[in-house]
Amino acid sequence: MDLDPGKSLRRHGLAQGPPGGEIPLRDLAGQDATDAFVAYHPASAWKQLDRFFVGYYSDYCVSEVSKDYRRLVAEFAKMGLFEKKGHTAFFTFCVMWFLFMASVYGILATSSVWVHLLCGGMMGFLWIQSGWIGHDSGHYQVMSTPGYNRLIQILSGNCLAGISIAWWKRNHNAHHIACNSLEFDPDLQHMPIFAVSSKLFTSLTSYFYERKMNFDEVARLLVSYQHWTFYPVMCFARINLFAQSILLLISKKKVPHRWHEIVGVIVFWIWYPCLVSFLPTWSERVMFVIASFAVTELASCSTGEIPISSELSASQNQVWLSENSTFAFRFTSSGSDDQFLLAIWYFKLPGDPTVIWSPNRESPVGRDAVVKLDLTGNLVLFDSNSSLWMSNTSSQGVKSAVMSESGSFILYNGSSSDRQIAWQSFWHPSDTLLLASNWLSLLSYHHSSPLLESYASSPEFHANYSYWSSPEISNATGDVVAVLDQSGNFGIMFGSSSSGTMYVHKNDTGGGASTLRRITIGTDGNLRLYRWDETWVTR
Repeated sequence: MDLDPGKSLRRHGLAQGPPGGEIPLRDLAGQDATDAFVAYHPASAWKQLDRFFVGYYSDYCVSEVSKDYRRLVAEFAKMGLFEKKGHTAFFTFCVMWFLFMASVYGILATSSVWVHLLCGGMMGFLWIQSGWIGHDSGHYQVMSTPGYNRLIQILSGNCLAGISIAWWKRNHNAHHIACNSLEFDPDLQHMPIFAVSSKLFTSLTSYFYERKMNFDEVARLLVSYQHWTFYPVMCFARINLFAQSILLLISKKKVPHRWHEIVGVIVFWIWYPCLVSFLPTWSERVMFVIASFAVTELASCSTGEIPISSELSASQNQVWLSENSTFAFRFTSSGSDDQFLLAIWYFKLPGDPTVIWSPNRESPVGRDAVVKLDLTGNLVLFDSNSSLWMSNTSSQGVKSAVMSESGSFILYNGSSSDRQIAWQSFWHPSDTLLLASNWLSLLSYHHSSPLLESYASSPEFHANYSYWSSPEISNATGDVVAVLDQSGNFGIMFGSSSSGTMYVHKNDTGGGASTLRRITIGTDGNLRLYRWDETWVTR
């Protein structure tokens, strides 16, 4: 394991001490572990490393990303942000107890079915808050003393929610240390129910669960329907959290304060079944449990929004999907195993990806490439730590991104209630026009291959040459845009409110708005209208 400034440490002896256990060390073996160590340890821990010192690396250097991270940590420490506790955790805990007491009162003092259903929902919201306060107190000290911090962990996690905080810390530490690693990150290891990457089809080994994630016939069947089973399964995913907590506590693995954890979980399994038993009928009991489970777990599901600091790696085969998985935003091969395009393409269609937009068509990137929505709200494509392309939105207050069902990748500013589009790929078209998008100018077309051999040979002579034009529009006001509408008609819209339309092509092949259609300008300079009918059919 390597630590700045280029020190090499022997791993023997380290594995028994760190609260994260052996798994993070195994993932970081042979790598620069400085950033992980800084994130998880106070400054006083550095002096403990001297007894594991082996030597220095002569060719050690720090990446630009790590330099920025360490500079940011130093600034936060100097500002005292890691020391200020405030009263947020206390007030959150008070809200949790209010929800708990209100739910208990609603069950004991009323006979209304609807009130009992509402109480189940409140119990779910209580567990949501429990998860957040457990998350924060598990990452760092949110109370004034370590003792109070430990107490609020046991009360909010074990006693109120039935989830062992020791299990959560073990799981979550591994997730952060090996974030998005298919073999080390437990948050990606849901086989055989779900597969988050096609690489799991090769039956990878989970070093967290210490077993092989076999992609057998059962897994193949379940994964093929995961787009239908995801939300139903998530409604009852809490059962898995209960089981994982119990399995850890009764295992031979090292668990700090094991008896604190066990007693806390026992408290939950006393009060929760007892409370449910006060409901008058079995149907209401089942309804209450389902409501509390579903509210908690569905709230943890992604809404499709991509938060600040999210990133995709070319080497990890990651993807950001639109709501119904129609479109994907990810790296795809440019024809070579080691060359990739960052692209938007149709995700569900068989065969090679049909790319509809890419910011780096002429500049494929390598396996080390990463695209990141950074802290300033800028979407940046890095290749070997060098910036290759960016959205230039660092001053527009971007808070999140979405891969939309329309096929446009969108950056939003403001909160979810009043957000507005700060940038989208539709505003920077390449060679394809989709439903609901528009081309303000076909001159913005950009392709890696020449459009016409004669045009490419003498660009200065043909600079204003037009070899095809749409029907003439007289006295047009406002923007003039090319539009492919929901019915498959291709036309020119104009006027102050796009009230006028001149059709270039009228659809007479049928098919509703659900039919996939696109218009693409080819390398031969021809515009072609395609629709999907088991394959792309031109009109």
